Amino acid sequence: MEKVLAIWSSVSSTLAAGAKIAFFPPDVNQMTVFYLVWIGLFFSINTIWDIFTDKTPSFHIAMMKDKMDVLYGASTFCSSLLILIGLASPEVGKLSKDTILPLVLAGGAGLLRGLPALCPYKPDFERKPVPDVQNIQALGMVPPPQKAPPAAS
Repeated sequence: MEKVLAIWSSVSSTLAAGAKIAFFPPDVNQMTVFYLVWIGLFFSINTIWDIFTDKTPSFHIAMMKDKMDVLYGASTFCSSLLILIGLASPEVGKLSKDTILPLVLAGGAGLLRGLPALCPYKPDFERKPVPDVQNIQALGMVPPPQKAPPAAS
């Protein structure tokens, strides 16, 4: 029983240290580990998904050069995640008190911009183009009336 408790204690302390590095890197060296872990995880999810989905061509190692967009998305995601995590730190909170909103917006936008790179294929649907005035007139539809500019006095 003591061995089990010793192993559990070791595992739990290792997981706690890993979670601290994964979510709150305390120094530059740990921040490097943070980037490598999160980018590696992001890239691995995309590659495994690509291998097992039938919506992409058969996987081949030669296609790895086409994964640069995924790497860009992963680095954008990780940097944005770091911005948002950093705001939870009291030291960063003191330094960024006047810029909290722009940092939250930048971090959130980066997460949303990077997240779609996880998917290895394009969606099945196409967005419909917004018709312009010439297309509307060509179809015989009348565009909505425009307001006239105010008369000069």
